[in-house]
Amino acid sequence: MARHALLFLHGFMGSASDGVPLIEALRARLRPETAEATLPAYFANFPLAPAQPQEEPLVDQQLKEQMEAGLKGQARQILQRMMQQQQIHGVTHWHIMGYSLGGRIAQALVFDVLPCVAGSETLQLASLTLLAAHPGMPDTAHELRTQRLEQDQRLAERLCALKTPADWRAFLDQFWYTLPLFGALRTHPEYAGFLHRRTQCRHPNEGQVWAKLLMQTSNANQRDYREDLVRATFPVLYLAGAQDAKYAQVGQDLAQRAKAATKTESAAGFCYHEVSQAAHMLHFEQPESCVNLCAEHLGPLLW
Repeated sequence: MARHALLFLHGFMGSASDGVPLIEALRARLRPETAEATLPAYFANFPLAPAQPQEEPLVDQQLKEQMEAGLKGQARQILQRMMQQQQIHGVTHWHIMGYSLGGRIAQALVFDVLPCVAGSETLQLASLTLLAAHPGMPDTAHELRTQRLEQDQRLAERLCALKTPADWRAFLDQFWYTLPLFGALRTHPEYAGFLHRRTQCRHPNEGQVWAKLLMQTSNANQRDYREDLVRATFPVLYLAGAQDAKYAQVGQDLAQRAKAATKTESAAGFCYHEVSQAAHMLHFEQPESCVNLCAEHLGPLLW
């Protein structure tokens, strides 16, 4: 008998708890009476391997060496946990969901790691759901990649300076969440509580940990997964907030690519939806809409 499970991968500077409201609501919708027993959910906290404080700026050669240890390294750690859960609980079908950085790690997992790791052939990937996750820049976009790397290096320097909850609060509230991709997040009625949770319990070296992960997983080093997504042999759902212009454009581009791909070869199906009145943190801003769209996508796959 098939045993399905959900796996949620959170975003940059987030935690596994970010996905709990979405996943619990989704499980209740899909398996209202038996969700705990018949649709288990798993959440990965990363960085999964301890990162040492970074005292010196990373140079180009170090970044090249760490590229393999970035997205794919995190993906391999997640795969190990999946294989453990499969052995312990008999999971046969995995539905992977990733938000932002978690979605980029999910792409590395399903397209690069799963096909190449011995023993992983027993894991059946049933679906992939990406929430505002970048599929990667064109491999030939060298200038864009260089610009992104420089941007990430500047951000890493800011992160390394964060030591206290007050530092984190100022950084998040006065800089990070004012970026255009987050839209009107700071006016959300639950923003104050969200910000409080984001700023508490940060240890003194956490900024350096995130800075190192940022450089290891930089979009500048990520390969282009666009064709993989639209030609996948499993169903793929891509969600973006309508007020998140960058990722809405990504979703529209992928949808156009998928339409062209289906004319030339058989694919399991790529689906794109925009979530109205939401920007980059769409599952926080519009949780009900996200649950509805995910349930429509996953529901037919569970029976």
